[in-house]
Amino acid sequence: MKHRRKSRSKKFDGYKRHILKDLDTGMVRAVGVTPANAAEASVTEALAIDLASQNFELEELHIDRAPLTSHWVKERSAKLTIICKSWRVRNGKYFEKTAFNLDWDESVILYPNGISIPLLPEKW
Repeated sequence: MKHRRKSRSKKFDGYKRHILKDLDTGMVRAVGVTPANAAEASVTEALAIDLASQNFELEELHIDRAPLTSHWVKERSAKLTIICKSWRVRNGKYFEKTAFNLDWDESVILYPNGISIPLLPEKW
């Protein structure tokens, strides 16, 4: 039995369940169980094996930030769209990163004040 604390006042003993649900059909495609203190991303390889046995390939993955370190994100195919809430950036008086747009088709960076500059990946 694993132990983990959600807060100082509430203690959790046991395990976490992970459910992979097809949002179009409502069908549960895979289920995983991990110790309560295991990393969220540790279950994704087992879920992927379950999907492979069904000949099912992910097209969209709706996740929170915890599984961002999973193999699905690190080794994703070009067909997989990942939908995840981003971290809020707090820059005080400066523009947030979300205020800038990268236009990959036109190869430009669009600034919030209307200026655009060329997007030059070779300079990264």
